[in-house]
Amino acid sequence: MPSLNGLERRDIPFTHWLTKSFLPADKIREINRTWPDETDGRWFHERREWTHKSAIMFPRRLHPAAQAVAAELYSPAILGDLQELVGYEVFADPWFLDGPLMPRVGGGLHEIQPGGLLKMHVDFSHHPAGLTRALNLLIYLNEDWKDEWGGALQLGDDGMLIYPRAGTAVLFETNGSSWHGHPEPLACPRGRTRRSLALYYYRKPTAPPERYSTLYRNAKA
Repeated sequence: MPSLNGLERRDIPFTHWLTKSFLPADKIREINRTWPDETDGRWFHERREWTHKSAIMFPRRLHPAAQAVAAELYSPAILGDLQELVGYEVFADPWFLDGPLMPRVGGGLHEIQPGGLLKMHVDFSHHPAGLTRALNLLIYLNEDWKDEWGGALQLGDDGMLIYPRAGTAVLFETNGSSWHGHPEPLACPRGRTRRSLALYYYRKPTAPPERYSTLYRNAKA
């Protein structure tokens, strides 16, 4: 089972935890070996000015290797560890295994093709099931990644970069100031993509909902 023990807390530009060895290499290879090709009907392709990416989102099932990792990370043991880490009760994605396909609010597999990007944004704060989004866990799956290809996750406006190398994971609290993204077009060669597994965690509401959808900086309606 994945462990949170290796996560190192940092508070700049906002509270987050980082590790470079979240998943073992054999598990990453297994996920990549069964990675869905671009013709798989589960992919949702988003092609807009502020985002150019693809995702297979829960409650759609992932291939077994990735689905098993997600199930472990939504297990009571991990939820208890997260609660101890952040100091409040944390819940799994309420639509992880069963729920409507719309609206698209689940985590899952994310993929960005060469030239793709994800402009700086803050995530939606309110899940239709009535919970408040609390945490993102992003696990990168890119074997033999070269920094010159870009694809780094940027946290905040100070330019802090986390390169998406295989096994790297970042956990951060989601709120109105947790701006993040991959704002520069991806420069990896053809045949390579930026891959990640994303898990979202929730808490009981403590305030009225702020955002029912993701807010992109400088995005035109």
